[in-house]
Amino acid sequence: ITADVAHGEDWTYWRGDCVEVMRDWPESSVDLSVYSPPFIALYTYTNTERDLGNAATKEEFFEHFGYVVAELLRVTKPGRLTCCHLSQVPAMQVRDGYIGMKDMRGPTVVLFERLGWIYQGEAVIDKDPQAQAIRVRAKGLAFQQLHKDSSWMRPALADYILVFRKPGDNAVP
Repeated sequence: ITADVAHGEDWTYWRGDCVEVMRDWPESSVDLSVYSPPFIALYTYTNTERDLGNAATKEEFFEHFGYVVAELLRVTKPGRLTCCHLSQVPAMQVRDGYIGMKDMRGPTVVLFERLGWIYQGEAVIDKDPQAQAIRVRAKGLAFQQLHKDSSWMRPALADYILVFRKPGDNAVP
């Protein structure tokens, strides 16, 4: 798999299989990483079984995402940060057998900590429930559901930026 690379002043961008791309990077060479992994099977980007977006279950997703998290720890400089954007994932009757939510935030924090990262904090990005209802046609956000059976109503899903720090001292404050 070939990777696309672009450079600018004080930054480099790679596009490709992230685990394969990072394997070529020297240990403790990254100051900051910012990324958004696929949210279980919410989005599918390719047809390869190696694509995180093709994980059949939440457990399979986190098993595979562990390879990314471990490689990020290897390439990140001590005391430096990684920022992971994610959202909670709606469970769907057709795909999951129930309507509800799949927690992405909690298991992501547990995974990073288990693999050696320090949980530094998070930023919450609130979303407009009406815009989300129109875009994804979620039953729990639909106005008609309020009158039909309001027990199905739920808030709009927020996005999160989870921030983790690699243990050790930052050599260049």
